[in-house]
Amino acid sequence: MLTFKNPYLDQRNLHQTTINVMEANPIPPRKLVPWLPQEIEAITLKAMAKDLSVRYQTMDDFKADINRYQRGEPVVAQPPSLLTKVKRYSNRHWPTIVISLLVSLFTAVLVFLIYNQSRKEQSHWRSAFESSFDDPSAISEWSFSNDSEWVFKEGALCGSSNSMSYAILKKRFNRDLRIECDVSADNKDLFNAGIFIYGDNPDSGYSIYLNKDARSIHGISFPGSKFIFYDAEPARVPFATKNHLVIERERNFLLVQLNGVTVVRLWDLFPRISRNHDRIGFFVNESSARFDNLKILRMAIPQIPGPGTSADRFRECGNFEAAIDEYNELILDFPDAPFRHNIKLKLADCLIRSERYDEAVNMLADLENGNTNDYMNAKLLLLRSVLYNKSGSAEAYDSVVTILSKKFPESPENQSAMVYTLLKCTNYLQQKQPLAAHNELRAMMGHYKFYPQRWGKVYLELLGYYEKLNNLVQVQTVAQEILTSFSTESGIAVRATIAMGNALLSLGKKEMARDVFDRCTAVYPNTGGVWNAWLRLAEIYEYDNRPKDALRIYQKVFNECPKSVPESWFAALKAGELQSGSISAADSIFAIVANSEQPFPQCRLIANYYLNRITYNEFAARWLSLFPNDKTYLYYAAVNASMKKNNTAARRYFLELKNSLNKKSWRYFQVTKILSNLS
Repeated sequence: MLTFKNPYLDQRNLHQTTINVMEANPIPPRKLVPWLPQEIEAITLKAMAKDLSVRYQTMDDFKADINRYQRGEPVVAQPPSLLTKVKRYSNRHWPTIVISLLVSLFTAVLVFLIYNQSRKEQSHWRSAFESSFDDPSAISEWSFSNDSEWVFKEGALCGSSNSMSYAILKKRFNRDLRIECDVSADNKDLFNAGIFIYGDNPDSGYSIYLNKDARSIHGISFPGSKFIFYDAEPARVPFATKNHLVIERERNFLLVQLNGVTVVRLWDLFPRISRNHDRIGFFVNESSARFDNLKILRMAIPQIPGPGTSADRFRECGNFEAAIDEYNELILDFPDAPFRHNIKLKLADCLIRSERYDEAVNMLADLENGNTNDYMNAKLLLLRSVLYNKSGSAEAYDSVVTILSKKFPESPENQSAMVYTLLKCTNYLQQKQPLAAHNELRAMMGHYKFYPQRWGKVYLELLGYYEKLNNLVQVQTVAQEILTSFSTESGIAVRATIAMGNALLSLGKKEMARDVFDRCTAVYPNTGGVWNAWLRLAEIYEYDNRPKDALRIYQKVFNECPKSVPESWFAALKAGELQSGSISAADSIFAIVANSEQPFPQCRLIANYYLNRITYNEFAARWLSLFPNDKTYLYYAAVNASMKKNNTAARRYFLELKNSLNKKSWRYFQVTKILSNLS
């Protein structure tokens, strides 16, 4: 009557309708008439319940519940609970439910077993060494290049030296590593310090530098090279006097993070392997530093070793002859195994390392026959490039890396080969062959269009080489090439633009230089290196006797430039110099530079000298220890004397500096103008 429909009706079969009346629950009225009140549905279903104990026991109970609904009171009848619905569904469909549960349980167990097996077959990180340097007796775990320069002090390993000095952990590591360590300043200054891995000393391994040459460059150098690879712009790295360093090498992929920022990522698929390349250590170079909370994790051998595990261990330890024997045995034992190609690749690797080049050539040729696998082809080309490089076949090497860069431009193999091509260019510069480096850059750069930053930074090295020689023609030529080739790489372009402006200043073309620096600050306002352009503009204003304009720029740089780069602190020093008319104002600025938790030694040294905390002789000696053959300290000595109204001493220092300068240099023009003003 409520719905004008039979709640048991099955229109397909009258017999089924009869069965529904006897066994099935009626269709809920609200499914037939959705607008019915929920209480009416509950009363109806209770009255029609199959279980007699659930029904109203008397007609009076039935009537009373209807009256409660009419008065708006809660009714005795309630809609069936979720539990009741589940029980009813289970009673009707229990075979399906049981089968589903069994299938689900079997699937879960199978997935777990497969996952657990795969985990056992994989390598994993495992703690290998940990030290907080609280126990002085732990010093026995270390050896030092000079015992007197390293000491356990206040829960840290501290190093201090006027030259390169290092501490080596006696424990050896020849597998992949993850290293975490805190590195902090021992006397507020922190530069030319870091960690080396896979070497007996910083030069033979990878060296991770912090604040290289106090220029806020943080990155990694390769064995035997001085060139620093870095990805993060210095202004974007939160470098301070206390830092957390993370270094990781996994499957020949190198990662360095400083204070949570990724500094550099590189592939080196043909690393040096031997007993001389399985140590780690700390180093300081004409500096001091504190190292603490060292944690080393190594990549453990899989719990279920593969067939080549023992041979791989020989190779990792540098026992290449034993590894070659093992790999040859595996090739004989498993001639048709799917992993045989990888075994042959490793065998070719060991043959190259053992300088058995003819055998390596034959092995690579064997692998190339009929091979269509891109993964394998990339590795074969990489090994060929290494083979030709080691055997001195320069033309063959260039040809192979060119093919590799064209066919597999974004592969790890190509990136690894590119690293060594870049190092080849920088080695020319170390050997004072800039023309060879320049030619190599021009010839190879076009093959690596996916990595402009890498090539741009090597180009900047070439530019810096000519700047040190004060070869202004070449500076302008190289800077223009950089601006043409790397116009979209703001970090590279801004440095080339500044070099171009500096060259114009040294040529006496001050107004043209001003235009260059103005454009630089307008085009690259958010690029880290642009602060040097602002500093040059301020120097030009000083030269033009516009100290107020210069002061505004110096204050802008100090306030806005990140404190993790030295330009900010140099700007503060210059602002103080321009306020020397008020001794208290100038000294307060110098005190900020001297006392702040900033890691740049040259800025603190100058500030301490201006504050009379050190003598001229101490200042000059310390400056020359930091920057040998650099007489810029005379400039600061002259400025300090001038601020103290000692014009005679200022003039003497400026004259000595002028006599040491190249007449075609911006500093020479500055000093000449200042001397003129003093007269």
